[in-house]
Amino acid sequence: MSLKSMFKACVSAIPLVLSGCSDGPTVISNFNKGPTIIWDLAVSANLKGPILVEVHGNPFGGGESHLKSVILKDMTDSIEKRKFTYTLEKSKAPSPDFKVTILFGAPNNLNANRVCEGERPEPNYDLEKITVRAVLCSRNDLLSDVEGWVKNVESPDDISFKTLIEIVTRELILLTP
Repeated sequence: MSLKSMFKACVSAIPLVLSGCSDGPTVISNFNKGPTIIWDLAVSANLKGPILVEVHGNPFGGGESHLKSVILKDMTDSIEKRKFTYTLEKSKAPSPDFKVTILFGAPNNLNANRVCEGERPEPNYDLEKITVRAVLCSRNDLLSDVEGWVKNVESPDDISFKTLIEIVTRELILLTP
């Protein structure tokens, strides 16, 4: 096994180690149109400028602007292979039809295709864990759908929340770390 392979294996194991030490994040990829297609579209959109992100819900209450800025930073930090940039402002996204929609407290029966069509269900927060659903769309076409959750998180500054957002972003765009 090469040194590079060993390093990748160690880095990939970090979330598993963290989850073994506490109630670390759990992430499930529900749908993926194809990693190469998604990667190429994301790179192409990001070459023109930041990718649009819409955040719905706030499981922490209080300041939404802090939550949103933390999410953008965590998403930017998530993929080492390429530094993607993101924006919350539609006017700053040159390709606003290519976007990530993040929903907190989304219902279990959420139809990701409907999210791409503009549906935004009312959040229903679980008191035991923070749940997030991330949907990547190009126009009304579903590209990727990922969900995750983490327990024992008090604020968006918690390392477990950061790890959750980073893993969700990697699964959404890259599929593998």
